[in-house]
Amino acid sequence: MHKPVPPISACTNTPFNGSLNLANPTVAYNYSVQQAVSYANPNMPATFGDVKYVGDDNYVDGSTCDVLPDAVDTCDNRISNLVYDVYYPSNFNNYSTCPLPAVILFHAGGFMECSNYRSGGITTICAELAKRGYVAFSVEYRTGRIKDPIATNTSVQQQLAAYRACQDARGAIRSIIKRQDNETTGDIWNDPYRINKDYIFVGGMSAGGVAAMNAAWYSNSMVYDVFQGGTGSAAIQQALTSINADFYYGESTITYQSNIKGTVSLWSAVNIPVYYDTHEYDFFNSSLLKPHIAFHGKKDDVFPYDDGSAQNVSFSPTPISGPNIYNSEDFCIRTNNGPFTLEGNAGTVDLINGSSLNMRNILSHYGIANELYVDCDMKHGLSSGGQFLGDFGVASNQNQANIYIAQRIATFFQAVLSGNQGSIGTNYFPNCENTRNGCPAKTTSCTDCN
Repeated sequence: MHKPVPPISACTNTPFNGSLNLANPTVAYNYSVQQAVSYANPNMPATFGDVKYVGDDNYVDGSTCDVLPDAVDTCDNRISNLVYDVYYPSNFNNYSTCPLPAVILFHAGGFMECSNYRSGGITTICAELAKRGYVAFSVEYRTGRIKDPIATNTSVQQQLAAYRACQDARGAIRSIIKRQDNETTGDIWNDPYRINKDYIFVGGMSAGGVAAMNAAWYSNSMVYDVFQGGTGSAAIQQALTSINADFYYGESTITYQSNIKGTVSLWSAVNIPVYYDTHEYDFFNSSLLKPHIAFHGKKDDVFPYDDGSAQNVSFSPTPISGPNIYNSEDFCIRTNNGPFTLEGNAGTVDLINGSSLNMRNILSHYGIANELYVDCDMKHGLSSGGQFLGDFGVASNQNQANIYIAQRIATFFQAVLSGNQGSIGTNYFPNCENTRNGCPAKTTSCTDCN
């Protein structure tokens, strides 16, 4: 029998009661980091696969991200990537009566090797959230993919990598919940923090955002609608097992989507089957959608912002001759079920990569609170080609931009937790688009977005 979660009425000076000015740069808490916590199943099943491709433009051999002359593709049951770091308020003295809300984040990197959970701005954002009274998790997940050299085509290796990341995202969330349950029953981990598992927020950057939104917004059947194989191919769940695989400390029987109270995406996307193109909201179950905050670049060339043909995804074609290198794959999957093969006609559209704008429109259709920040000069991420472009009208460098993003996330989630929009400003949940730096206005009815 688990101990009941203490009432949040006891949580003074936390994001629960809206008393903290989390937009203020003078923050409430110091923070510490608990590093490399494993969320792997200690009895890892044989069906687990961690793939490393020499063809990945960031191949990792365990010590370097350069492609070595003698490098070979590898497929094994390494579980070293199934870890996360925890950023928590270190001088908060009330964990026993007020476990804090959790923010679980997944890093960017295009599912390629050498991206990791300690790179980019995710560490800054996690630290800033911890300073503001949240327990923030930066999660590592399996990576490894080969891109089709034709940029408009999406390879089978890319699709399999995305599915593995989605499995890991779900497993990490379940494991964090189970670890907290076990802490509550007997302090078996002796973690220096506690989370309120009923108040979890999930999000990520770029590829990590794809995995996070999949974990938060998609039912099992929706996942399989997105990851479809071609005619005669092994189904994705045959190739890589269920989306709720048993690779993790948190068992597949643990449900969590009702624990998620909000989401955040940073220059990311949601995958939508093409047959929902003109009515994207019908693909989504409104009961799984939660208040959402997003940041995006108007010039994003990876997940294009505007809702249109640039968001179309076409799978790599079946080659006329030679190996099916980008269309069909039997490496590092359960090959007794045959290869996983994509649809194979690059002339047809297979999926839509719906941007933060699409997400806003879907949420607004269902009347779900959402906030969108758009930078008109920004491409994919805060910088492009070494040039800092994503200032959101308030920052002079990338670190400041990440701090600003963390402030907006913290205050948005605070409003969700407090249930009192007026506690941090009038009309805090506007259906609006931040139109700084000359973006064409959508709606600018609230002062917070001007």
